[in-house]
Amino acid sequence: MARRTIRRRLTILFGVTIALVVAIVGWLVSRQMTRELFLQAERTGVAVAGSLAASASNDFFSYNYVALEQKAEESLRDPDVVYVVFYNKEGDVAAFSGQGKPDAPAVPAFRKGEVPESGAEVSEGLLMGKGKRGLDIVVPVTIPGDADLWGAVRMGFNLERMYRNIDRTRMFIFMLGLAGVLLGWLLAAMFTRRITVPLKHLVKATVEVSNGKYGVDLDVKTGDELQDLADNFGWMISKIKESRDALEGNLKEIRDLKHFSDLIICP
Repeated sequence: MARRTIRRRLTILFGVTIALVVAIVGWLVSRQMTRELFLQAERTGVAVAGSLAASASNDFFSYNYVALEQKAEESLRDPDVVYVVFYNKEGDVAAFSGQGKPDAPAVPAFRKGEVPESGAEVSEGLLMGKGKRGLDIVVPVTIPGDADLWGAVRMGFNLERMYRNIDRTRMFIFMLGLAGVLLGWLLAAMFTRRITVPLKHLVKATVEVSNGKYGVDLDVKTGDELQDLADNFGWMISKIKESRDALEGNLKEIRDLKHFSDLIICP
């Protein structure tokens, strides 16, 4: 089985690490963005429903259901408003928009004359009969100076545009993250190459030295420990070459002395 090189291992390790970091950061950003956009949409929807309830308070007081019907229809000019239903103080439907449903169930809390602590009841899901994702918002109708509850406004607030924006933003984050991963992978490959190429030269040099080739030129200019290692390796090779030359010189002297002694002993 072929061995995996250090360069390949380091590149994979750095690449996977960068991909995980980018994925986690992208998920956190997307999650926070979705939460912020949803809260903003909820605040906007509650504000629109509250404004509608405030403008309809006098009509509730005078039982002018025709005016309530007109307000319900006019509210549909807002592209994010899907339907509007007005309830009287008994919890029955008093008026509704053309997109609303007159048989929409009354809200128990308002039927009892109770006002939610938050000032509104908000639920997310598919809007009544429309199959659109949105907020179903119910806001009480009160008259200044009167503690009694005069009715309620139920409004469907469309979130499809918000979800489209979220999808586009998520795609942008994904593409940005993908670009970051590719760039990080490229930088990781360049970084590992800076480490592994000098090591490859050192390995080649050891093979050449073991074969008796001492004229190895280690041109490693990394400015770090790898350069120190290459310099020390080159110094070690020079010492080995000096020792080999000295040994060969000694052997030559021994051979010369032996030859000289042989001539004396055996004339």
